[in-house]
Amino acid sequence: MRRKVKNTKRTHGTQARASGAVPSNQTNPIPQTNIPTTHVGHTVPPTVSDRYTPVPVPTPYRRIFNNMTWFPDCLQSCDTIMRVALICGFVTSTLAVGYATTLQQLSLDDMTRKSTAIVRGTVQLTHGAMHRGNIYTHYTVQVVEQWKGAPARQLDFVLPGGTANGLQQAVPGAPALVNGQEYVLFLWTSGSGLTHVIGMSQGVFVSANGLVTRGAIQESMLNSNGSSVSDPGMQMTLPAMRSRVATVLNGGSSH
Repeated sequence: MRRKVKNTKRTHGTQARASGAVPSNQTNPIPQTNIPTTHVGHTVPPTVSDRYTPVPVPTPYRRIFNNMTWFPDCLQSCDTIMRVALICGFVTSTLAVGYATTLQQLSLDDMTRKSTAIVRGTVQLTHGAMHRGNIYTHYTVQVVEQWKGAPARQLDFVLPGGTANGLQQAVPGAPALVNGQEYVLFLWTSGSGLTHVIGMSQGVFVSANGLVTRGAIQESMLNSNGSSVSDPGMQMTLPAMRSRVATVLNGGSSH
């Protein structure tokens, strides 16, 4: 009977670790199960997204977060990261079940009010860099027209994901920009000094032939009530968008 009780407790602990729960008699949540090796020198759980290139994981925290270059100080910066995520209109899931992006639906009026700068101009990729354990791709935009924010001939901004220090990271929902293409961008500068695009792909419009266009977004999206919604994309003339943004900034509404 004693052996059966011990086996039962051991099985319960294994199930708790598999489900992500921490047994009441265990303070260390790091899983101890055998993890198959898929890259030489690296251990990768079967559910890890192929969007990440595994790296050596000398600290236990990286094992918890799917080897996605999370550092121990991430526990101190999580609050800041979440504030940036909520302002930019996206929430990311980075636990062992995979990596996904859920977007908060933002209207044109929402993005106009939340942004710190709205510009039209030509973009150019400059470099990738690591910021607080996450990779960002840096771009510059040569400003042709500015609808909000302090006047500037050039602005620097970032998109999540990219390549830096020999590592590659992909983020679902992040827009793919074309060098030399003209865009209308809704931007927001965080307290860290990094300038982001509002709402991921929602804040990027291709500007061509007098039209501004944003294709339909395929990622999961929630409205202000928390209900799942689909995004049909958006297209309007450049003068119509310029007028709509000006109306909102002057305290009016286009709805």
